[in-house]
Amino acid sequence: MESLSIILNAVLGGTSLVAIIGWLIYRKENRKLKQNEVKVSDVDAQKQQIDLAEMYKDKVLELIGQVSAKQDAGNENQGRILEKLDRLEDKVEGIETYLNGPYHQWLADKEGGKDE
Repeated sequence: MESLSIILNAVLGGTSLVAIIGWLIYRKENRKLKQNEVKVSDVDAQKQQIDLAEMYKDKVLELIGQVSAKQDAGNENQGRILEKLDRLEDKVEGIETYLNGPYHQWLADKEGGKDE
């Protein structure tokens, strides 16, 4: 019986020592796997952030293009308005010149003709 208990102690003692060594090795490998998973998840998060940044950049460029096009259209409208104002100013100046010059002469001639 003693030999049986010695054999059992040796087997169980050796098994527990092997189990402890296996657990330590598994623990190290498990820690490495978790670190790699964290690194992979960090990379995925960075890729998502880069994708969002690219989408934001594309949207900003699109909006800048729209603003630029509207500004160009506004500049064209402003140019046409300024041309019309110049023509209107020329017309008003012509009317003013007529009223200050020949029209007054015509009125003076007309009034001079009534007295006769």
